[in-house]
Amino acid sequence: ITRKNIYCFLSITSTKEPSFVSIYRQETGQTRILEGGEEKLVYRIKLGTKNNRYEVTNELPQSVPMKSSLNFIEVPVKVNKIEILEIFAGVKNSTYNEFIKVEFRDIPLSE
Repeated sequence: ITRKNIYCFLSITSTKEPSFVSIYRQETGQTRILEGGEEKLVYRIKLGTKNNRYEVTNELPQSVPMKSSLNFIEVPVKVNKIEILEIFAGVKNSTYNEFIKVEFRDIPLSE
């Protein structure tokens, strides 16, 4: 099995109002990849100019996308796709203060 370092690049937008968004790798929730029966936790999280290994929070203005990246190291890859990417996040604004889990499946990989 080949092991690769994988970078997932995202664009996150708060469509209704300005919001604080957090992405986590903690006991409360894990941002992770599931591939080939193995779980790999995110190694580094970046949201705008903020980056950390365990939690990143940044304020998103309304309707303005912010770039984010997730770095996973030594991920076992059998094919050119990731089975599941789960992002554990928190969203806080004037009407909402909750944790959410966003799941993407069968993500194609490119060099």
